[in-house]
Amino acid sequence: MITKPNQIHRNLGQRVADLASLVRPTLTVVDAVRILVTHGPTGGSLNDVQQTDTVIASHDLVAADAWAATLFGLTGPDIGYVKATAEIGLGTMDLGSVKVEEVNA
Repeated sequence: MITKPNQIHRNLGQRVADLASLVRPTLTVVDAVRILVTHGPTGGSLNDVQQTDTVIASHDLVAADAWAATLFGLTGPDIGYVKATAEIGLGTMDLGSVKVEEVNA
């Protein structure tokens, strides 16, 4: 429970995982058509953006965000809330166990 607003970002990964355990999303959609790779969170120019033409949709919120992490050269465990959410059993970070279907438009 957060009683002091200035503490919202303390242990943020676990707080997001706890929220996900209460809300239990049934579909996660990640719009990664263009991603901000430097100078985040606001960016400075279009040079900070990478065109990936990727949209990720999954019933497993952990797998969706773990997959999105790979677009930045990271893995699921590198992202605090992805790791924490997997640890409480809300999904998998093991992308080898996830069925992936690519659709080219």
